[in-house]
Amino acid sequence: TAAHYPVWSVCTHGPTADLVSNLRPLLQKYHVTAHLAGHDHCMQHIEEAGIQYINSGAGSLAWYPTSNSHKIGNATLSWHMAEDNRGEHTGGFASVEMDEEGVVVRYHAEDGAVQYATPKRAPRSVEQVQV
Repeated sequence: TAAHYPVWSVCTHGPTADLVSNLRPLLQKYHVTAHLAGHDHCMQHIEEAGIQYINSGAGSLAWYPTSNSHKIGNATLSWHMAEDNRGEHTGGFASVEMDEEGVVVRYHAEDGAVQYATPKRAPRSVEQVQV
């Protein structure tokens, strides 16, 4: 799925309560691979119950701090770039590469240099797709 608002976020806006309550259970029920969002001005990769939460909101100079890392429940923050650890970077973006072997998410600095890449995740099985 993709939306402007993230389900989970460790940055200034924090998790989106309505999405945590209403969308998150559907993502889990239907074995969704990922939720892509922006909104919070940082980049972060959060995982929970096999779902990747990809937040790429660092398209400008307005970087937010990681003030909500305590609000993501049992989810795991795999990586982030925010006000507190961005160094000299002025922006960034994420890319998603999919092929028959799986998916890789990469987070890039403004110049395109890869800052973090997830391990390749295999496609869902037929059993996971059928509900």
